[in-house]
Amino acid sequence: MHKISKESLIIDEHYFDLGDKAVSLTSKELSDLFGNLIHRLNSKYQINRGVLLLHLVEGEPLTVISLWENGELRDGLLIKLTAKSSLFEQVMAHNQVYIEDFSASFSGSFFEKKLFLDEESKTFVLQPLRFQNNIFGLIGFSSATPMAFTVFEEPQTQRLISAFADVAFDKLGYL
Repeated sequence: MHKISKESLIIDEHYFDLGDKAVSLTSKELSDLFGNLIHRLNSKYQINRGVLLLHLVEGEPLTVISLWENGELRDGLLIKLTAKSSLFEQVMAHNQVYIEDFSASFSGSFFEKKLFLDEESKTFVLQPLRFQNNIFGLIGFSSATPMAFTVFEEPQTQRLISAFADVAFDKLGYL
């Protein structure tokens, strides 16, 4: 059984363990997991906005599941994006981390930009979520700190994201 709680996000291969008061993952929403992931990453990357997007139906455009802005999590969302002019879809198709240190050059759709960046954003990162060979979603973060995501691909951060993806994949019942 996967476990999470509120204290910290220590991830092993197949579970989240966040301290003394761990609860079953099945009782938490994906957006809560996303909020916990951001909480863990925020001290290193000074995140001001985050977005969790998933392919809920194969062949359909990405759907916004959760937004995070300056400490506030907005969950319960199901906003389907258009694939036209989508930077998010391009990043998923290339299956690689995309880091941009000049947010003014954002090449995605107008709606993606409004979801993902604010007036303070200087840099951003987009990363596909994958479980084994299945790419099923995307997370993205922006920061007002210039070049905040330069080391985003370091092993410690990538293990954290990989574990989040494993749990999310399992939670969604894709298996």
